[in-house]
Parts: sequence; C-alpha cells; structure tokens
Amino acid sequence: MVFTHYILLGVFSLSFGQDICIKEADIAFVVDSSSSIWEPNFDKEVRFLYNTLSKFDISPSKTRIAVVSFSNVIHPEFQFNSFNTRLEVLNATKHITYTKGRATRTYKALQYMNEEIFAPSNGAREDVVKIAIVMTDGETNPGGYDDGLPLDAAKKWTQDEAQIAKDNGVFVFAVGVGSQVNEKELNDMASNPKSHYVIRVTDYEEFTTNRLRELLTNKTCAAGKVTTPKPQEEECVKSVADVIFGIDQSTSIFSQKNFSLELDFIVKVVKQFDVGLEETRVGAVVFSDEAKTVLDLKDGVSKSDVVQRIQNITWGRGNTFMDKAFLQMIEGFSAEKGGRPGQVPQIAVLVTDGVATDPYQAVVEAGKLKSEGVEIFTIGIKNAKLEELNNLSSDPDSQHVFSVESLEALSTIVGRLSSRVCSSRKGWSTPLLDQLVIMRVLYLWILSFFAGVLCDIQCNKRADIAFVIDSSSSIWPPNFVTQKHFVYDVLDLFDISPTKTQVAALSYSTPIKPEFQFNTYQTKDDVLVATQSIEQTKGDSTRTYRAIRYMNNVMFSSENGARSNVFKIAIVMTDGETNPGSDGYSLEEAKKMTLQEAQRAKDSGIYLIAIGVGDKVTDKELFGIASEPSAVIKVKTYEEFNTNKLKQMLADKACEVGETITTTKKPTQEIQCTQREADMIFAIDQSTSIGSDKQFGVELDFVNDLIKEFDIGADATRVGAVVFSNDSQRVLDLRDGVDLEYVTDKIHNIEWRTGNTYMNKAFRDMKEGFSPAKGGRPGLVPQVAVIVTDGDSTNPYETEKEANELKATNVKIFTIGVQGAKREYLEKYATDPNHVFYVDNLNALKTIAEDVSRRVCESISSP
Repeated sequence: MVFTHYILLGVFSLSFGQDICIKEADIAFVVDSSSSIWEPNFDKEVRFLYNTLSKFDISPSKTRIAVVSFSNVIHPEFQFNSFNTRLEVLNATKHITYTKGRATRTYKALQYMNEEIFAPSNGAREDVVKIAIVMTDGETNPGGYDDGLPLDAAKKWTQDEAQIAKDNGVFVFAVGVGSQVNEKELNDMASNPKSHYVIRVTDYEEFTTNRLRELLTNKTCAAGKVTTPKPQEEECVKSVADVIFGIDQSTSIFSQKNFSLELDFIVKVVKQFDVGLEETRVGAVVFSDEAKTVLDLKDGVSKSDVVQRIQNITWGRGNTFMDKAFLQMIEGFSAEKGGRPGQVPQIAVLVTDGVATDPYQAVVEAGKLKSEGVEIFTIGIKNAKLEELNNLSSDPDSQHVFSVESLEALSTIVGRLSSRVCSSRKGWSTPLLDQLVIMRVLYLWILSFFAGVLCDIQCNKRADIAFVIDSSSSIWPPNFVTQKHFVYDVLDLFDISPTKTQVAALSYSTPIKPEFQFNTYQTKDDVLVATQSIEQTKGDSTRTYRAIRYMNNVMFSSENGARSNVFKIAIVMTDGETNPGSDGYSLEEAKKMTLQEAQRAKDSGIYLIAIGVGDKVTDKELFGIASEPSAVIKVKTYEEFNTNKLKQMLADKACEVGETITTTKKPTQEIQCTQREADMIFAIDQSTSIGSDKQFGVELDFVNDLIKEFDIGADATRVGAVVFSNDSQRVLDLRDGVDLEYVTDKIHNIEWRTGNTYMNKAFRDMKEGFSPAKGGRPGLVPQVAVIVTDGDSTNPYETEKEANELKATNVKIFTIGVQGAKREYLEKYATDPNHVFYVDNLNALKTIAEDVSRRVCESISSP
C-alpha cells in the first residue's frame, strides 16, 4: 500500500525549544487509503500527518501543501492553492478520505501528482524545492483495473511515474511500513542516495512516536538544498504608471522612529521605479483621523524630489480611517492632480499597521477606487487584519495582499526585490503588465522574507450559517449598529463562497424580516455589505418563536440555497426573552413555542448558538435554545461586541462545529463511559435507500466511533451488532464483543446488502441477542439498544410491538433517524424522547456522535 506525502522542513528555534521547517517548498501528500490498511492504522497515519504538519510554517510564501488519497480511485483532497494558512491545512488534513478500495493504483496517484498537483494552475511554484514522500505497507496492485493491467506492467508504471517526478526536480522519499513492503519498489521510487531517501518503519505504532517525526523532519530538511543568486541592485526602467502610496499615520505606529521605518520602506520601493513626467509618477496620502495629500502625481515626477518629500513627512497620531485615504486617492488619480486615467496603469499601495476605524466604509470607498480602474495593493503590519486587507485589495488576494510581523521587517526585502522585479519584466510588452509584475513581486518577496507573517486565521468550513438578529425597540439604535458591526467582523473571519461558507440572515421583533438567503449572494464582499444594510424594525414585541420557525421552514430549505451535505449552524441574538405582544398567545405559550422551534431545528441537524445581551435575558430560554451549554454566550453590554475576544470566541465556536478528530477523550466522557458495565447492541440499517457502499461505510464508521467511547471487555461493556433490511441477522454476539479491536474490525467489514427496512425483525433479533445464551447479562448490567435507520419501517405496527416487548425487558432503546425517517415513529420506538436523534444525511452523523455517546453513557450510569 502507498501512503504518500511530500514534506519539506527548514528549521528555526521556537521559544519553547521545538524546531520548525521554514524552507520554501511545495509538499504533496499522496495518501494510500486502500482496504488493506486497517482503519485504526489509517487513523494513526492521519494523526501523524496532522501532528507533523502542525510544526510547519505553512503560508503562500513558505511551505504549501497538497493532498490526494487513492486506492482503486484517485480522490483529490486539496491543491497547493486551496489554503493559505496552517489552520486551514490542518483542518483539511483531519478529513482525508479513507476510500477502502481493493486496489493500490500507485501509478495513477503518482501520475495525478505529476500532471495535476505540480501544475502551476494548482499553485505549484517553479522556484521552490519539491519533495515527495511515498509511504507504503506493500506494493503496487492494479486490482483488475486499467483493462486488466498485469501486475508487472503496473509496477513498472509506478517506477516510470516516480522517475518522471525525479526528472522534474522532485526529491522522492520512500517510506515502507511493516514486513510486506517490496524493497525493490521502495528503492526504485526513491531519490539518491538511497540511504537518505528510503525510510523503513516496523509497524504503524511507530507513527505515534516523536522519533519517527524527528527522523522525517531531519531528513527532509536536509533534502533539496538550493542556493539563490545574490540579487543585483538595478532600477526597473521604462515603466510607465501612476502610483499613490497611502501611509498610515495613526497613534498605533507609536513613535516618529517607527513612522520613519514605514517611510524608509516606501522610499526604497520608489527607488526601484523610473520616476519621471513620461514614466512613473508618484503620489502620497497620509491618514489617521483625516486623510491628506502630501504629494500630488503632477509633482511626483523627479525621483530625488519624491524621496525628499516622503522623508520629510511627520508622524501625526489619531485613528485609522482608511476610507478617507481611499477617498483622497480617488481625487489624486484625476487629471487635475496629474493622473493619467485610461492612459497608463494606476496603482494604489496602502500600508497600515491596524484595522480600519470604519471597516464598512473602508470597503465601500475601496470599491469605488477599484471601479475607477485603480489596482489596489495592501500591506499589513503587525495588528492589521488579513481578512480586511483581502476585502480592500484587488483580486486575486494572493497577488495583492501581504503582511509582515513588524515595521522593521519591511526594510529587509527591498534589496533583493530589485533584481526579481527587473528580471520578471523580461518578455512583458506593456507598461501595465510591467507595473503589475513589479507589485506582484513585491508581494512575493515581502511574504517570502518573513516567517512571522500575520496569520489572522480564516475559517474554511463548509457550512450554512444563519443569523437570527433581534431588532426590537428595547435595543437602543446605536447598540443595534454595534450589533451589525459585530456580525460583519465575525463573518469577515469566514471563507464565504458557494462552495465553502454560505450565510443567510433575518431580523425579528414584531415582524419577521428576511434580510437575505443562502443563495442571495455569492461573494464575501456582497454578504458583508448586506449585513450593514440591515435596518432595525423597532417592534414592541420579540417573537423569537416565529423567527426560528421561519429559519426552519424557509431559510434552511433547498430552494433558498441550503445544502444537505454541509454543517448547519444558526446564531440567535437577543437582548431579552420571548414576548408575543399582540400575537394572540400567552407569554408562557410563546416561550414554549420558542423552545419547541429550537428543538425542531436541533432535531434536523442544525447547531444552535444563543447570544444573550444584558440583564433582561433568561438562562432558561438561552440554554433551551442552544444545542449545548457551551453554545451559550452571555455578555453584559453591547460594548463587549467591540472586543476582538468576543468576535473570535463566536467565530471559533462556529468553526469548530462538527469537528470530531481529537487525540484524547473529553474528561466528562472519561468519567461517564470508562469502567462501566453494560450490554450494547447496535442495529444497522442495510436497506437499499442507504444508496451506496460508501454511504453504508459512513454508517459503519459512525457506529465504530460510538463504540470507541466505551471500555470494551468481558467484565466491562460488551458489544453486539445486528444488520437489517428484508431480514435481520446478528453479525456479532455479546459473548464475542469483548475486545475493542475485534469489535471495530468486525463492524468495519460488514457488507451492504440492500432490501426493505424491517426494523421489527431487528428488534426481535436484539431481544434474543440480550439473552444469557448470547452473552447478555439481563438484570445484572444495563442493557442498551441503538438502532440507526434512514427510513420508515416497512411494517411500523409490528415494529412498535417488537420495540415495546424489548423495552418490557428493561432494555433502553435509542433511535437515530437519517433523511427519510419520521421523528414520530422514532419517538414511539425509543425509551424516552431524550433518546431520539435525527440528522439530515448520513454524513451529518458525525455531528451528533458526541451527544449520542454522552446520552448513552448517562443512561448506563443512571439507575
């Protein structure tokens, strides 16, 4: 089997004494996910990969990561240009696909790597080191694919693709795991010397050790040593453009000395241009509380004069009104001020060390400037927000946005910038392209020279997020504006697009006012602008129940863009409690309806976060709305909405929804589930409506995830399993389900059979399965049945009868419904309404695994 990775590390010492690779490299992981790798071992490899990558300096200018998994199919996970931050890459790494195919088409995986992953269109770079690490526990196996390709031909194809990679400058490591590896294939794939590029691993347990991680780090850091020619100082001549610099003069710069560092950087950049009346004209604007033009383009036609004028600017102090700087630049690019609109490229370069005092207006004014044909580049220093810079700059962000960790860091990049700018201009025939290359190379070198870039983390989650915003009269209008700005700032932390995070919003008081649906806007800019256009309705009632009902019935519908295969999140914001006003309901009836609608949302797989502001909110309602206690956020005043801490708290909470890979169990789970004696039998729906082997595998993985939370043993928790469709069959008796590895392996290998949904037969089989003859311990330990189904029973009357008979023997029944299952039937079969769960699709099962486990544990612990 081949679990392939491309890993490169360069080392600098962190404050806590660990080493991190900061070498510039493109790292492609080609991950074997075939069925010969036992799933727990696959998990160890993924966790090893996650833990190793957490030490990498991952950014657009340093290490980039791409992943493809393979078995009989080739499954691209993400490309070099899919993610820009380490957090995004780590989150994606958690979800590498385990396809469980019965072939190991290593040659196809390497071919895909050569032709797609290392293609410039997917973010591969020409001027960085490329390293491939192929991890295998066996050898190439075509498995009858590719027109019955013979084994020898498949092995040769693997070596041919490995050679193509090496010929293209990729350094190939080959890592063999276990005793079944093919030593010849390892050696043929690896680069020379073999002693460096071939690594042997005894078994998958070694993936849990620091030793292997350190070995891999040391070897890869030593791979691909390259030298970079010393750059030559030279001017970029014959460039024609209008360039205006926006210079941050605010209080956060801190001193004239620091301000001079900002000016020095701009001067050094200016010196790279051929400044003149018919060449590049330079202008400058300073901004803090106000914006002021200190150099018009008509005057910026002599390099020496421009340099002197910029060096003589004094520090001003004040806030950071970027919007006023952009407004001043619009005027500065006009013909009256010496600009040449429509005749030459016009470029704005904004340098700032903070966030905009009025972020909404900054985006608006930047948009106006871009609509005039001006290309905007933004440079963020220290405390600047990367998401905000992205919104202000021209597209693509990767070419127009850069951030460095300090003002001092700016000065070190210009010397090497000159030769790269000038050399990259060769072959470009227009002044516009010349100037774009200059600015893009500026971007690359700012990033590549600093390991300490600003990495404001952006949530890359695939989710539909609905905001339900209180706009009643009890909210003072300035506080409502603060609330809108808070929503803006939180959403600015998400990757908003039709394929990642989608956003919808409604406001409520007496009327329910839909603001926009999931499919109303396609870009982050449009969503952010729409949030600032929300108007306060100032109604005298707070009909929270109607707002959540609208959210359930309308917002999370497919007609309005809601997706079935992503996480669903709702954020309910209020400064009080439900108040029906003149709606015809009593206060208690209205409050009850709010909680019922919230429960309906949770039952349909929506994760609810409740935010309460002030002393008028009630804990009972907030905690009743929220999906769990940790999903309740209480603040004393609207002033707290202005704090980064609260914004990040909400963004983190929303971004963490559904994350299931952890290295340790939560303490509460340990207390509840370990050293508990119980008999548990799982009934697994095997019917036709499951849809495919892959979807059935999702159901099996969910069951195994639950089982792993328990202490499995003859004198602890025993596990059994039943599958059902047209008939029911016990595939694991309690007397045999006493070893965790045996149990999870047994369930993992169950095959999908298709058929109808005779749950009654499953309950009947479970009743027998709980008997002493099958290893059950009735009357001695708690007995729990968990049934998972994606539809209604073919015979609901008999199913209810059999479920009641099972409950009569003191077995506690939990029901988990997917897609077509009806909650009313699930409640009839379950022991208690609290034992019923519902999700929108099989893939969403992982979002409830923790809650199911907790409730089962509680039922075992209770008398």
